[in-house]
Amino acid sequence: MITVGCAGFPVPATRYFKEFLFVEVQETHVAPPGSGTVRRWRREAPDGFRFAMVGPREIGQEGFRDGMVVETALKTLETVGKELAADTVILVAPPDFPASRANKTAVKELLTIVRQRFERVIFDPAIGWDPDETETMATEVGAIAARDPLTAGISRKKEAYYRLPGPAGHKSRYEDPAIDRLGELARSVSEQDATYVFTNVDMFADAKRLKKVLKLLSRSPIAPKNSASGGLGVLPKGVRWQHACSARSRCLRGHLAVRGVGLRRSPPWRSLIWTLPRPLFDRPRPPDAPPWRSS
Repeated sequence: MITVGCAGFPVPATRYFKEFLFVEVQETHVAPPGSGTVRRWRREAPDGFRFAMVGPREIGQEGFRDGMVVETALKTLETVGKELAADTVILVAPPDFPASRANKTAVKELLTIVRQRFERVIFDPAIGWDPDETETMATEVGAIAARDPLTAGISRKKEAYYRLPGPAGHKSRYEDPAIDRLGELARSVSEQDATYVFTNVDMFADAKRLKKVLKLLSRSPIAPKNSASGGLGVLPKGVRWQHACSARSRCLRGHLAVRGVGLRRSPPWRSLIWTLPRPLFDRPRPPDAPPWRSS
């Protein structure tokens, strides 16, 4: 199974929930989110949606050494995890955290402790850590080592976690050849439970493009509610809709093109094409609609 998601909500959560079934909650890395925010996320999330939490930054700042600061951070994380029904934790190493013997021992000991509290624990090492050696270390304690599949290759484990920070850092985006390569790598491993998480600035668009390459379906099954057709939310029987724009394009006009009926003013974030069967559904046409054109 392949899961695609983003590090945080790059768009409003309600829109994000229509596209993906997984997200890394970034707020837990800086400060725990409010109870109201957590309850709203849980309430608005569709069935089958999974939350993962990024570990508090204090854990990395303490060098992954167990102590009072780390224990307090883990208790806070447990509280948020219970409200979100989240069982996955990502521990991100600081950029300047070297792969010394002492640090490897500290990470391994802490992963053992965190693994007793959460079902799935991910360790994302800093640059300079050997991907295969880190994976072996994490596997020994029942954890998973994250890696960038484009630079470190694909894991051969049955369960893998891939984080994509951008080809040249957080502010960069992946071009089409890179996305196509990701699709090839994902298909090259059969029977692997793999999670692909984009962490770069253009994560939402990049993740959607990977979904398109992998032919993963979107979450959104119905048309928007605030169209100019009188608030038509669910399409009539026999009517289907599809995206009029490519995954990379950014349509600002937001026109709703209806075959034979020129409705407009749909939400600005999406263009749709409604294909209507004949005879047309029995709803009054807008007064400003153009004359019927045969197709």
